[in-house]
Amino acid sequence: MKINFTKKEYGQLIEMVFLADWMTSAHIDDDTQGPYYELAQKLYAYAKDFGMDDKIEFVKALNCYCETAQFEEPLLDIIDAYGERVLEDG
Repeated sequence: MKINFTKKEYGQLIEMVFLADWMTSAHIDDDTQGPYYELAQKLYAYAKDFGMDDKIEFVKALNCYCETAQFEEPLLDIIDAYGERVLEDG
């Protein structure tokens, strides 16, 4: 199967995967990877092809693709806003 994405769609997809991985693994205290980690790695491997190596980079020392601060910062703002909303409604 082949799926085609525009650059915008790919960017939105990796943002969704990051948020899903964060939501499902942020509560884990050890180095266990969340359930979306492998999928994220597979998708992140295409970042350079989509011209998004400023958002996702391969870190040799860790042998994995990692989000850059430039990519993470606006998404962490979303996570913070969600947390604040949950606290207000809780």
